Amino acid sequence: MNKVFVLFFILVAPHLLLAQSASSNSCSCTDLLNQLISKVESNYAGYVHKVLDKKDNSSYIQLKNNLIAEAILTSNKDCYDVLSKFLKYFNDGHLFIIEFPENTPQQSDSLQKLINSVTLTETKIKGSKKSGTPRRNMAR
Repeated sequence: MNKVFVLFFILVAPHLLLAQSASSNSCSCTDLLNQLISKVESNYAGYVHKVLDKKDNSSYIQLKNNLIAEAILTSNKDCYDVLSKFLKYFNDGHLFIIEFPENTPQQSDSLQKLINSVTLTETKIKGSKKSGTPRRNMAR
């Protein structure tokens, strides 16, 4: 199970990093902030409770306007702080962003060597003869 998880992470993580890297290089900080605002307003369940249900949501509108103005003057390199300020408004640990540094050619080579060195094997899980459900080893 651990090998499968590690292999999945090794195969998927570089693609996520490359997608993030490619998108951040082609978009301005304002574009990134607008995309984040749009995602939060359309997909975040807490948005309804923390913004729309309030009688006065002027603080949210003011924050958005201030951050958009700040994003116009902010480079992609420093955009992380602007995006973080927006998410801090919601005070929810489920909303976060992560900044990944770009891989050097040496890191990419070593990652490729690691991917090539991993071999997959199939592991069968023994089940209970009575119920067919997997047995669990529990420490007592």
